[in-house]
Amino acid sequence: MINHGKASGLDAATVNSDYLVFFNKKMGPKMLKAKLGATLLIMDTGQLGNTKEAVTQVRSLLDQSETAKNNMKRLGELADLTKEVWLKQDSLTVGKIFNEAQEILHSFNISTDRIDQLQKIALANGALGFKLSGGGLGGITITLCKNKEIATNIAEKCKDIISGSWIEEI
Repeated sequence: MINHGKASGLDAATVNSDYLVFFNKKMGPKMLKAKLGATLLIMDTGQLGNTKEAVTQVRSLLDQSETAKNNMKRLGELADLTKEVWLKQDSLTVGKIFNEAQEILHSFNISTDRIDQLQKIALANGALGFKLSGGGLGGITITLCKNKEIATNIAEKCKDIISGSWIEEI
């Protein structure tokens, strides 16, 4: 509650699950037991994110800009599309979705220079997709990779600008 101001319950559901958690505001968190057949590299930027500040910032943009409203709608569409292509084990499309979502999140000014730097390194070294995770303004990033070797290589190239990384088969 301190970080979020108002928690959705997604963090608690995710931490307590061995499966992907798909979150929809209407339905709440739902487990998705299907595997994608790819590897996820999770990197901690070492910057403490501030969800409450990020949400306030995005809310202000939404109040001022029709483009921001359309981008927010697109994020919802991308979330639904991710679930659809995930079930088809289409990691290439999931990667493209990550990249498009990151472009939108960047347009909301919740990315940071460090996140942008990690994105460039990841994509230049074989990542299928990259995006910040959580509220933004720091925190963690998720990088979709074809396999563990690519994820390990990217983590190694980023080791001097992150505070930690984890690799998960998904």
